[in-house]
Amino acid sequence: MDKSRIALLLEHQLIDSVINVESTTPEMSAILPQASTTPISETMFPGFLRQQFLQFPDVVRESMTPSNSYSHGLFPQINRAWIITDKTLYLWNYHFESDLCKYTVPKGSISNCFLATPRPGAFVESVEFVLVVVASYDIILLGVVLDGRQPENRLQLVDSILDLLCHIS
Repeated sequence: MDKSRIALLLEHQLIDSVINVESTTPEMSAILPQASTTPISETMFPGFLRQQFLQFPDVVRESMTPSNSYSHGLFPQINRAWIITDKTLYLWNYHFESDLCKYTVPKGSISNCFLATPRPGAFVESVEFVLVVVASYDIILLGVVLDGRQPENRLQLVDSILDLLCHIS
């Protein structure tokens, strides 16, 4: 067997093992109790301390419908909360509930997003992070430009390679 075929078989085995592990991992929604009016206490989740309760901005709540699928999270490195509603990603400053950014994919839906630190010299200095948006048909890299001091800084998403002024190395 040639080396490329062996490499392909090993990659196939690795992907299968990751899928098997992923399929046996319970969903977070099944582990955590459903939302209730009972206040969250430290005894319910040892090791977790509730510091603040964050509301979704009005624009985001208005776009939410029962037929949409959602995922959400925090990017503490940039002081932003995020939520995906089908084909739109919303980001906002969770300290001030301001500076709402919206990114919509042209086709398909968004399944996830990640924040990455770019390799030094890959982009102009103003691009501090790269937002990776995983959609049905694309993986989109957005430059994250932060203006101002933490935590009230303003965020700009740059989605054009030409706007990023990439350095070819």
